[in-house]
Amino acid sequence: MSNNPSTSQIVKQLKLRESDFEYYPTHTISVQSIYKDAKALLTSNSNVKHGINILDCGAGRGDFFEKFEKCCKQDQEKSGLKISTKFAIERSQALIENWPADIICIGTDFNEQTLIDKTHLPITFSNPPYSEWLSWTLKILQESQSRLIYLVLPSSKFNNSDQVQSMLDKRNATATIIDTFDFADGERRARVKADVIRVDMWPPSKVRGTRDAFEAGVDAFDIWFEEFVPVANNSKVREDFQKRAEARASTQTKVANELVAGRDLVDVLEELYQAEMQELIANYQKIGELDASLLKELDINVENVRTALKHKIVATKDLYWTELFNHLDQITSRLTTKSRENMLKHLQAKTTIDFTSSNVRALLIWVIKKSSLYFDSNLIDFFERNIEAANLVSYKSNQRTFKKEKWRYLRNEYETGDISHFSLDYRIVLQWIGTVKKDFFSSGADSRHELEPKAAMFFNDLITVANNLGYQCDSRADKIHWDYGQKYDFYATDPKGEEVLLFDIKFFKNRNCHIRYNQRFIQILNIEFGRLKGWIKEKSDVQNELDIPTDVVEEAWGSNIQLGVQDVGTMIEFKQAS
Repeated sequence: MSNNPSTSQIVKQLKLRESDFEYYPTHTISVQSIYKDAKALLTSNSNVKHGINILDCGAGRGDFFEKFEKCCKQDQEKSGLKISTKFAIERSQALIENWPADIICIGTDFNEQTLIDKTHLPITFSNPPYSEWLSWTLKILQESQSRLIYLVLPSSKFNNSDQVQSMLDKRNATATIIDTFDFADGERRARVKADVIRVDMWPPSKVRGTRDAFEAGVDAFDIWFEEFVPVANNSKVREDFQKRAEARASTQTKVANELVAGRDLVDVLEELYQAEMQELIANYQKIGELDASLLKELDINVENVRTALKHKIVATKDLYWTELFNHLDQITSRLTTKSRENMLKHLQAKTTIDFTSSNVRALLIWVIKKSSLYFDSNLIDFFERNIEAANLVSYKSNQRTFKKEKWRYLRNEYETGDISHFSLDYRIVLQWIGTVKKDFFSSGADSRHELEPKAAMFFNDLITVANNLGYQCDSRADKIHWDYGQKYDFYATDPKGEEVLLFDIKFFKNRNCHIRYNQRFIQILNIEFGRLKGWIKEKSDVQNELDIPTDVVEEAWGSNIQLGVQDVGTMIEFKQAS
């Protein structure tokens, strides 16, 4: 697909890949109505100024987010809404692959997802497949924790369904049709009229309790618990959950507590997860089968059982996602310290997603898109940490001569754009980057001479950026015995496969650091930094501005690592050696 394909082009591609799950882009008129309605209901909450999280169930190519965000930008009022985080569920991998990096996939097959544990989502939206409108609507109404639910449904269907009305009563929610439109003039035409329905899950104040006004007033987990773990009414027999659990599990084989040699990591983890979740729920259901008088005699508190089950479900998901994240070395090892911490923080926030192989793939696509943005920002950030007046060489077209300005002033001028179009010399002097931290309470072979945290971070990030530019080096700051004023040489395998001296480095007691970079490496770093900053538009500019040989330009241009969707299968250690 092209960057901005038409809807008809997208539909053709989806049909070729057998991924057209009734994809009909959300109508602009309906999104405008939803924005106006949500703004009127949510802006009284002071937290709205920080932005709101939105979940789109059946997100397609992200049309709803794009059009909602356009409404946000066009709204000139200070009280306007803005999106903080975009969460989505979408089955079609072809559509997911073309999402922008700011859409976070929290599930693929809608019927396999659990919405109960997806909290802090003021709005849930869905334009469900026409043929499945009822099952999707009931699931969202039963499980959503959002304050507002917006649905685009075939006209008159919603109000005429007894099942829908029963679920609204159970959630103490109210529904209102806020608009009606015709798909005949939509981006993908159909002879269907649709209603835009708002479901307000916030009940009257007398029964609100202590729940946040951004969330549903009646906790969906409480309803589910009473239905499937009937401690308070053990005469009911529930089979629906068993059917749903069986549908979620791709296999029923009980596997060992360790990964079997040669098996696919994701398949093994999914099997273990499904088996553990089914066993967990089954055990709690057995509590509900006990006689009510016995429960009372044993002083088993229903609320305590409910809370324990909720925490165990969350903990189980977290366990399996964390195990997967531990195998993302091919990504995390290529991130600088701060970016790696940021990425892992983002990943840990997504451990409420159901652990299925399709969800793993969708999340890995998001990781690839996010990490590709990090790779470029890592290079820029590292380069900027080398900027001091003595280290800079102006482009030929830049007449500025750098004097011995103090770094804080030079930093201000760089950030405001008053200085630009420069490269780094291969000899670098950095002030206050940190130095050696000696352990004066030990001596001899047992003595520890480490780098201070700031210096160690700089060293490790240098190695990371070099690796991303094709210079393979596995040195780490904590593996070296450091001393003041001593020169340390570090070698790497360059892009041609030859061993070269990548840099040498000295740390001094005055907290200064002297570095001498490999000249070809610093040329490559300068080219990529200039390209990413937009200072160099074409390869010919490099020779004009930096006087770097053609063969280096060809090697350097666009050399900073990038990953694409095609790398999903190789970015994780799917196979276990033992």
